[in-house]
Amino acid sequence: MTYFMAGTQLGGVERLMREGSECCPEKRLKDQAVADFFLTRNHRSIANTYGEQLALLMKRIPYMDFRKRLEKMVREANEKDGVYRNHNHERHFELLKEYPGLVPLKEKPAYAAGLFLLSADERLWKTSRDAVTPKEIHFWDIRLAESGTDGYVLFHMARDFYYGTDFVKLADLVDQDLVDDSIFRLIIHAGFIRELGLSKIPPRRVSEGS
Repeated sequence: MTYFMAGTQLGGVERLMREGSECCPEKRLKDQAVADFFLTRNHRSIANTYGEQLALLMKRIPYMDFRKRLEKMVREANEKDGVYRNHNHERHFELLKEYPGLVPLKEKPAYAAGLFLLSADERLWKTSRDAVTPKEIHFWDIRLAESGTDGYVLFHMARDFYYGTDFVKLADLVDQDLVDDSIFRLIIHAGFIRELGLSKIPPRRVSEGS
């Protein structure tokens, strides 16, 4: 990269403007893709419990708005809610897990994370299921015209987890007008599926004595 102000009093300013300042980590973090924090190549240790896994996630994303939202999610979490959005979501995904032809669901975390999010919204799932094959998800065949805001967010996050793309940024994830609490919770869980795989996600502790 060529610096036109190198050697002058404005050299440092030019470098900061073109490369980003090291003194502003929050700005860099909020512009980073959500999927980047969960990619398999960045695999990290598996915690003993789901709560500990959330704590590890909070530690590695030191973005204050994200930390506040994750803490809010933990405070308001109902132990009886589980990881699914509702009964229909649970039914769709559990059936997919049991379907003998969907081998990638257990072997490919990106595939499983994508299906977890696509099946979370009834309207989105109706337009997505024909794009799902036993080996892959054809995202380009999915039409979003009638999916609504939740479906739009879930689709793009599913695609990012699947391809490792960067459409959804951390700043989008913490925007409560764009991503409501239930969708935020689903994205975090899908991220763990993407990072760890279905079989390695730590258990959710129901009570201290369990």
